[in-house]
Amino acid sequence: MKPMTRNKKRVRLPSESNRNLWIVIALALLGAIAALAWWFSSNAPATNSAALATLNTRDFHALAFHPQNPDMLFFGHHGGMMQSSNGGKSWSPLASLQQDAMSIAIPRSDANLVTIAGHNVLSQSSDGGKTWRALTTNLPGTDIHAFALNPTNAREFYAYAAGFGLFKSADGGATWTSLNSTVPPNTSSIALGSHMPQSMFLGSGQGLFKSSDGGVTWMRVSTPSFQAAIALALNDQNELFAATEQGVFKSSDDGATWTRLNVESGVTLALAISPSNARRIAVVNEKGQVFRSDDGGVTWGK
Repeated sequence: MKPMTRNKKRVRLPSESNRNLWIVIALALLGAIAALAWWFSSNAPATNSAALATLNTRDFHALAFHPQNPDMLFFGHHGGMMQSSNGGKSWSPLASLQQDAMSIAIPRSDANLVTIAGHNVLSQSSDGGKTWRALTTNLPGTDIHAFALNPTNAREFYAYAAGFGLFKSADGGATWTSLNSTVPPNTSSIALGSHMPQSMFLGSGQGLFKSSDGGVTWMRVSTPSFQAAIALALNDQNELFAATEQGVFKSSDDGATWTRLNVESGVTLALAISPSNARRIAVVNEKGQVFRSDDGGVTWGK
């Protein structure tokens, strides 16, 4: 009689071909996971580490520095103004104003004298924004889409009144004379230099224009790198800066040639240069992101 033996279960090892098949499947899965990770990272919401802050207003129109304090900034929108005392890092509403502020002008000679212009608005404060009064003028319309003052003359104003053209006031906004009624209807910015008072620039959706006779006649400036000059600013070195649909550009030769500044702001709507520190520049883009440079536009975000 043969002794009883326990049948051992045989474990069948995978063949070489099966092992290769599983390796191929694993590699394919890893590749698919890597591709998905790349797609999600590439299509994630865009962020910009150079932005100092994001303004939560419905529109973005105007920027202005305090004439003596480069850390103080004012921002204008259709619902009023905001201010920053730390170079644009944080902002608070200016409670005294709920009017449209498409443009903000502050003369170097008097930091308390603030003038704003916008849709049916031309108002002024003589106490730094605590109280406001509407200016009584002879303008044919007060739907003012662009406004500027002469850096060397606090009583010389320029305004583009929608539907009527460009006007000048030599008495602080009380009386106005027509300069040109045929400037582009989508004019949004006027810039004057401190050293060449007769030299002016006008920005619009149709491009950049220059006048050498104080705004009476204008000639279009070729700008191959951008189409719309949305906001303009001139510093004391007669360097012209333009906020455009392609970012921020700078010209040192009256607009003949342009250099794109190293800030990824995209469509840029507002721009300002500090009168007390020409190296400090601030801009706001269409998302409300605030950017600042302290070296003339070479680097951004501090």
